[in-house]
Amino acid sequence: MSLLKQKIMDSAMRFFAEKGYMSTSMQDIANDCGVAKGSLYKYFPSKEELLIEVYYSGVQEMYDKAEMINADKTQPPRDRFIRGTSLQLQYFAELNFSIEEYQDLPMQESGKFIPFCHHLRARQLNYYKESLLSVYGQQLEKYIWDMVAVYLGMVKEFTHFSNVLNQPLNLENAAVFIVDRIDDIVESILKSERPQLLQYSVISEYVQSGLKGASVPVTKQIRNLFETLISTIKELATPNTRKEELKGAVQLLQEEMEKDQPKRILIDILLGHLRLQHELISIVGQLEKLLIKNWETQLPRQINNQEDINSTVVSGSSCTVDRL
Repeated sequence: MSLLKQKIMDSAMRFFAEKGYMSTSMQDIANDCGVAKGSLYKYFPSKEELLIEVYYSGVQEMYDKAEMINADKTQPPRDRFIRGTSLQLQYFAELNFSIEEYQDLPMQESGKFIPFCHHLRARQLNYYKESLLSVYGQQLEKYIWDMVAVYLGMVKEFTHFSNVLNQPLNLENAAVFIVDRIDDIVESILKSERPQLLQYSVISEYVQSGLKGASVPVTKQIRNLFETLISTIKELATPNTRKEELKGAVQLLQEEMEKDQPKRILIDILLGHLRLQHELISIVGQLEKLLIKNWETQLPRQINNQEDINSTVVSGSSCTVDRL
């Protein structure tokens, strides 16, 4: 990498962290580097692609160091895990901004940003999964995504508070503290044998799609939630008559959603009925968001299809008139 390109990336990282992506212009970065703005575009066709490369460079450097730690077999897995956790804390502290903050911003210049976010997130989750399994073994696999969520939450929040409060964080002490707490939670969760919170198959599918730079299709997410609803209903501590009533509502909801033109009012009634069972509120809430998203996606298509039909009818009528 040329010295100028590295200088541009270093400047961009500092500006994005301090001012934010939207408030940073390519001119700001050019001025900081002491070059003409056109020189930036020789290396980066857009600010979006500059952000992607800045973030990817930092992430790749972190993974390269992580691989070196994992390759050191002179230390036991837990000690390597502590060193890897210290590396994660350093990574989050130095980067000082999360790529997730930008996913809702209007950045469609290259069309590469959203796939990049999917891939980055999936790679991160997969790395944490493998790190945890290397320490605690396959016995943890059933609960692995729950533990990934707990681990990631601790790492991110410790560095977040440190950055926001400008309070230096002792990385080694923090890493030991986090791994000690993970030890406690793993021991407790394996003894309790409670059902996992995050379904293994659903999160694994999310990760596999993300590694390809894609998200799980909304229709597939909806099917997964329907399956979760049914399995949850089966486990309810309620009379069988109530379970059958709830399963009937889920079936009606599925049937209605599969129609070409589902009735929104009927869908709302069925969702409301399922929501009365407090154990289902969270699942129904997620399902409702996805159904609305799917509905909004299909509605323009239905409108376009209707316009095509109307156009065909008008065109056909015109031809008939001409022939007459």
